Amino acid sequence: MSISGECPICAYKQATLTVRGSSLEFECVCKRCGRYFTTHEFVTSHDEKYKGKWHLLSGLVREINEEGNAPDIMYKALGELFADSRIPQDDDVQGKARKILSYLKRHSQYYGSSVSLNLEEDISIGYAKNHLEFDALIRLLRDSNLLEGGFPKTSVDNGDYIDDEGVVTLTAEGWQVAKNENVERLRSLQGFIAIRFDDDADPYIEAIENAIRATGYQPQCIKEKHYPERVMDKAIGEIRRSRFIVVDLTQNRCAVSFESGFAYALGIECIPVWQKGTEKVEDFYSKHYKYIEYTDATDLQKQVEEAIRARIPLPKEGNPST
Repeated sequence: MSISGECPICAYKQATLTVRGSSLEFECVCKRCGRYFTTHEFVTSHDEKYKGKWHLLSGLVREINEEGNAPDIMYKALGELFADSRIPQDDDVQGKARKILSYLKRHSQYYGSSVSLNLEEDISIGYAKNHLEFDALIRLLRDSNLLEGGFPKTSVDNGDYIDDEGVVTLTAEGWQVAKNENVERLRSLQGFIAIRFDDDADPYIEAIENAIRATGYQPQCIKEKHYPERVMDKAIGEIRRSRFIVVDLTQNRCAVSFESGFAYALGIECIPVWQKGTEKVEDFYSKHYKYIEYTDATDLQKQVEEAIRARIPLPKEGNPST
């Protein structure tokens, strides 16, 4: 059974909720957020401490939809959802503007083609609080010579949304900025950890995390956390946002090899490690790439920290290539 009403996340009225199996689970399709799955607990129990922040969750759900996934939004995982690294700070104007720029590049069929935007339904692509902020972000991009066009002023000012469609076109500079994904990655302060997940691995995960923090970067390891998308989809997204990846090939796990191969394909700096005393598997990595052999967690932390300092210096302010 489907019912029309407000979206449980953004309260936009153009939404449809469909019962899934039991009355406690729903599929929601919202013209602003996109498609997601949730529960009766979330629909009826919005937490007051997130008041004024639901537009950020709306933006995250829209971005996950843009990646081709329909997320699960669970009430018990709200803290981790709002802490997702994809969500820009609410006062990060440049970060929000870059989200819009990336969206426009993905939806431009070719250089010079135009993209239509809706003043109400598309505010989520910029994680905007309302139509006024969304319009301001579009004007910022236009004033920065990254796009042309925008919304009619009457549509923004009167609030009736009679004329709520805007048409924008990326300029040559905007096209190039949006195309160069490596620019944002080279500014990234995140280091991803690809490693087996079992009880024996915990000391080695901690050692790599400590090594990454010691160099000024922030570690990202997805073990035992709640995510709105599937774990591998989350891993792929975090690898894309990382400056480098530390890959522990001990035990030759398929998922770890997949993650490292994905990172290599994107041109992301990889630091492969392998524990001495374990069986060596003569695979692609051990044959063609130099990897660090470590004895214990202390040795692992020391060698990984040295490798990061030598190969991946922190980016300098204003110069993403260093």
